[in-house]
Amino acid sequence: MPTAGYQARRPPAHAGRLRPWERVTITLVFVLLAAAITVIMVLTARPQPTAPSPHEHGHGTEQPRPGGDQRR
Repeated sequence: MPTAGYQARRPPAHAGRLRPWERVTITLVFVLLAAAITVIMVLTARPQPTAPSPHEHGHGTEQPRPGGDQRR
């Protein structure tokens, strides 16, 4: 136990405020990563298949299935 005349000083538990250039750098990295993730998600998004409208009959537009017309 320390005596009343002497008290050991502890360093602060945190490092203090960031310098302005450190804050800008961290913010810039965060924004660039968020933009990259957004671009990747948009580029890899596939449109959901939709049912054909009743006006589209598709005469002659269907492609034959492989092996569908073979007879044994």
